Amino acid sequence: MPEPNDPEVVEAVAAAVVPSIKSVTARADVPGGIPDAAGITVTILSGTTQLASQPYTDLKGAHPRVDLPAEEGRIRTVDLTIKVSNGRHTVTIPWTAQVRPLYRIVVSDLRLKRTATPRCDPDGSMQVVARWVGPDGTPHEASGTSPDRVYHFPEFVTTLTDVDVTGAFSMDWYEQDPGEPVPPQNFVTAPLAFAASPTLVGHGQLKEGGGDCAGRLSYSYTWTLRTF
Repeated sequence: MPEPNDPEVVEAVAAAVVPSIKSVTARADVPGGIPDAAGITVTILSGTTQLASQPYTDLKGAHPRVDLPAEEGRIRTVDLTIKVSNGRHTVTIPWTAQVRPLYRIVVSDLRLKRTATPRCDPDGSMQVVARWVGPDGTPHEASGTSPDRVYHFPEFVTTLTDVDVTGAFSMDWYEQDPGEPVPPQNFVTAPLAFAASPTLVGHGQLKEGGGDCAGRLSYSYTWTLRTF
């Protein structure tokens, strides 16, 4: 029977290693149930730096994991090493992994602040229609009036899951004055520039064809790095 310090036991554990990465979380999973593997340790390294380590147990196996730096969402490859060792015998497994940071993004309501001019909505009762296309390609429409010329469209609120820096969400919107439709205004944004603050603001300007009415569209979106 093999002993725990036999090299073939270490090799059996190394052969069972399944490396995986999602977003910034790198894992090296080994199932339980390998005979005589108690006392073996599975380690993830970057160069000579130990990132994560876990001893093997017969019941649970070993599942070391580490969250790598997000680096502002940059998609990149990293060279890692998985080391399986019992202190006397060691097997190293080279691993080139792609880091693709993923984010959860929550978009706020859409706000429109109209510019007051003598020829534009003098009593503040004009109806505004907002139309946009969601990230999944579904068209949406909402309308409302506001006595203070500030409009809120809560229907605009949405949550995006597992978005990387190449993912974008786009909205087509326009205001419509009865009898004078306005061509669609397109605004496309994406979480391309992650700032120190996790909340960013998108905005755009809207004008009618004749220039009598104008407004400022704005919303915010908050991003959270996803780990697994």
